[in-house]
Amino acid sequence: MTLAKEIGDKMNEESTATVEPVGMSITSEELEYCKFKVGYTADPEAVKKLRVEALGELRHLPVPGFRPGKATDLAIRLKYKDRIEEWVKQKMLSVANDDILFDTKIRPIGSPNVESSKLAGSKFTCQLVYLDKPKFELKQYDGLEIHAPHMEKTEEEIAEFFLQDLRKKHGDVRPYEDGDFVQPNDKITLTYDVPSLEKKEEGQLYIVGSNALLGLDDNLMGMAPGESRKFTTEIDGKEGECEVTLHMGMKNTMCAADDTLAQKCGVKDFDELIKTVRTIAHNQYTTIRNSKIAEQIKNRLVADHDFDPPTWLYDMDAQHIASQEGVKWDELEEDVKNKYLERGKNNSKFTLILDSIAQAEPDVDVADAEAIEGIKNSLMQRGLPNVEAWLQQSVKNGTLHGMVAQFKTDFTMQWLVEHTKVIE
Repeated sequence: MTLAKEIGDKMNEESTATVEPVGMSITSEELEYCKFKVGYTADPEAVKKLRVEALGELRHLPVPGFRPGKATDLAIRLKYKDRIEEWVKQKMLSVANDDILFDTKIRPIGSPNVESSKLAGSKFTCQLVYLDKPKFELKQYDGLEIHAPHMEKTEEEIAEFFLQDLRKKHGDVRPYEDGDFVQPNDKITLTYDVPSLEKKEEGQLYIVGSNALLGLDDNLMGMAPGESRKFTTEIDGKEGECEVTLHMGMKNTMCAADDTLAQKCGVKDFDELIKTVRTIAHNQYTTIRNSKIAEQIKNRLVADHDFDPPTWLYDMDAQHIASQEGVKWDELEEDVKNKYLERGKNNSKFTLILDSIAQAEPDVDVADAEAIEGIKNSLMQRGLPNVEAWLQQSVKNGTLHGMVAQFKTDFTMQWLVEHTKVIE
């Protein structure tokens, strides 16, 4: 069939088309607490308008028998029918979502689940399932008073630990001398034999303190080259009598705390290195302290707000926590599962509170575009190559939404920490 014949037939079809009903309609059904199924029928005029817009979007595409950009509307509709239908359907789903949220006042958690959508001519219908945020009264959150958290190490202690670690990493290695004996972090060569377990290794290189074999490290301490010892060890969960002979060893000597260490670390002198170490220690100390403050804020806000999050929400949170900890949900005993559910309930409750705080505070409410920009800046600071390609991949695999949500949570928490009074 020629394109002209298709166009003629299409014109005949359109001349006999029935008149569509007019007006938009929305129906809503609460499936369970804070979970709604919404039916939507579009105004046919809105669908017709989008069909016209679709033609404009596709007009640049090639159509046989027409010069570029000169094809008639009908020719474009015939050539790209499926593409137009999909474009209009996706646009109408977005329109439906906007209309539904305006009409029902639902405050959605995430995007709605599309149960069905149908486009026929200028008639569009769909059914969407929404997860709604529960309504609750937001209690005090600005200017909370909490006690200063206990810190295991001071900034000075963190700086000293970091400096000594640098001295170890950039120190020299020397072979055992007369009088040397095994100490933690030494590199030694040994032979061990566990006859009952049929396990024997000769000339094995071993780092003392690595705990590769249970019972080995403690029994090696103090050994000198040429010495042998017998003791019980464990391999693959089985115990056996082990005999170890130490052949030789190497000791790490710490680098001197001077300009030599600084140059090995890439800075000009020791004074500059100390400044850098103190800055790192300060940042680490502040991060740990703020994390402890944030945990107290979370506990306070969860305790002060008397409402229950939807079961389906904290059930998902509980299973997510279990998954992160490497636990299989279906294999949990009921009492253990209940503990995860309680943790999930508190997490869900706190997330909802943070979201309400963000909506109440203009300085805290972060748009998705701002969050994505913040994520990009963070990735670039970390030296990630080709950030744009990485973000595009995150969109495809569905992980970007979670990162945006986490960015907003972190931003709100930082605001809360800054607006909390810490009593020393």
